Amino acid sequence: TNLSVGAKSYYWEFGDGDTSRLTNPLHLYERTDTFSACLVAYNEFGCTDTVCTKVVTLIKPVVDVPSAFTPNRDGINDIFEPKYTGIKSFNLEIFDMWGNLIFSDQINNLPVQANWGWDGSYKTNKIYPYKNFRYRFTAITHDDQQISYNGEATILR
Repeated sequence: TNLSVGAKSYYWEFGDGDTSRLTNPLHLYERTDTFSACLVAYNEFGCTDTVCTKVVTLIKPVVDVPSAFTPNRDGINDIFEPKYTGIKSFNLEIFDMWGNLIFSDQINNLPVQANWGWDGSYKTNKIYPYKNFRYRFTAITHDDQQISYNGEATILR
């Protein structure tokens, strides 16, 4: 928070390579680390005052995997797509109840566009006829840690 008095312009360095000239910018860190964030305040004569503070971040990844979806092409909940934050890449695998891989998508460039996930069909576009399936969502966090979520979900038709 900028608490300077009488300054005419500002320069922020957040310690992760990002900067800003806003008075009170909002900055989001992408990885767990300790950063030195500095504010340089300039008065009307070009004189400066600098203050720095240590910022300790703990980024905890969050993944929310749906328990069901409805691929009936009505535009609502048609795609099985886990929601996430705090990760930089992931792989989604869908298996039938006998363990056969029926869908896989490796995403290395985030963010992804909407409706990126599984639409309830085989690679041949034949509709998956069963009610249940298994999934594995494996991700790499911004701290280069691997996390994995496995489970079972339901198709409601």
